Amino acid sequence: MRWIDLILLIFLTSLFGCRSSPRDVHPVETQQKVDAGGHRVRLLVAGEGTPTVVLESGFGAGIESWRRVQPSVSRFSSVVSYDQAGVAGSEPSPKPRTGRQIASELHTALKNAGLRPPYVLVGHSIGGPYIHVFANMYPTEVAGMVFVDPTQERFSQGNADLTGWLRDHHPETLRHMEDQFERAKLPEGIRDFLRVQWADVMKRGEEILASAPERLRDQWASILNKEKLEMMGEESLQSFANMPQAVRKGFEGILSTLEQAQAAWPLPNVSVIVLANSKRDTRLAPAEQALEAIRIEARLNQYREWLRRVPIGELTITEQSGHDIPNEEPELVIDAIRQVVATTKR
Repeated sequence: MRWIDLILLIFLTSLFGCRSSPRDVHPVETQQKVDAGGHRVRLLVAGEGTPTVVLESGFGAGIESWRRVQPSVSRFSSVVSYDQAGVAGSEPSPKPRTGRQIASELHTALKNAGLRPPYVLVGHSIGGPYIHVFANMYPTEVAGMVFVDPTQERFSQGNADLTGWLRDHHPETLRHMEDQFERAKLPEGIRDFLRVQWADVMKRGEEILASAPERLRDQWASILNKEKLEMMGEESLQSFANMPQAVRKGFEGILSTLEQAQAAWPLPNVSVIVLANSKRDTRLAPAEQALEAIRIEARLNQYREWLRRVPIGELTITEQSGHDIPNEEPELVIDAIRQVVATTKR
C-alpha cells in the first residue's frame, strides 16, 4: 500500500469514506443540540435503558459515520452519536483538539443532554485514544469499552528521539522535508506530526530491511524508497494542506492526544474489546504482499502488547474489512458492543 493511501486510510476514512445507508426507524430516536463547554454540538440519541453507549468517531466525522451501527445498538441499550466540533451540525470549538479537551467537552455534552452514566465507550480510529483519555478522566462513570481499529498510541513514544534519529541519520531528508513544509504552508502542529510520522516510518523500514530474507531485500528496498518519495511528494502534503478545518485542528493536536493517552493509565476495571483489521490487498505484487504481511503482524502485536495492560481485554481480528469497520462490517461492531453491554448487567 502506498504511504499516502495508508495515512489517509488511517485518519480520514471516517470523513471521506463513510457511506450513508438506509436508516432503521426507531420510535425514540431524537436529535438535540447541547452546550459542550462554550460551543453547541449536535447529538443523535436512540434507544432506552442503561448503560448509555457513547459512539466516538474518527477525525472530522460524527453521526453519519455510525449510521450502520447505531440503529441496531438502540434495540438493546440507549446509544448516542454526535458531530465533533466544527463538523456538520456542531459549532466549532476555539480550544485545541487534544484528547483531554475533547473528553471534557464530550462529558459536558452528555451531562447537558441528560445522558447519565454508566457509559460504554466506543471509539473508532483516533476516537480510540479519545475514549482512553475519557475513561482515565472519569473512571467511575465507565462500564465498558470497545476500540474499533484504533489509532495506536505507541506512535507517541520517543517523539524527540525519533526526530533526533532522523536528524542524525538522514539530515538531507529532514532538510528536504522542511523545505516542502514551507512550500505547502503547513501549520506547525501538522509539521510536528509529519516529522515524527516520517521518522517512524523510515526507521521501521530500515529495521524491516535489516531482517529481510535475502531474496526479498532488494525488492523491499525499492518499495520503501518509493514510499519515502511519496511521503515528501506534493500529493501527500496537499492532502494535509487542503483538509477541512475540523480535521486539520485534530491533526494539529494529535501528538498531544497520543501523549495524553500514553499517560492515561490505569483504565477502569471493565471489559475491553479491541477490533482490528488484517485485510490484505490481493492486488499487490508478491513482494509487496510479503512486506504488507510483516507490517500487519507488527500492528497486531502492538495491539496485543497494549491489551496486556488491560485487566479484562480481548482482541478480535477481521480479514473482511479495512480500517472503516463501522461501515464495512457493522455487525462486528454491534456484536462487540452487545457483548460489553451484557457484562455490565451481570
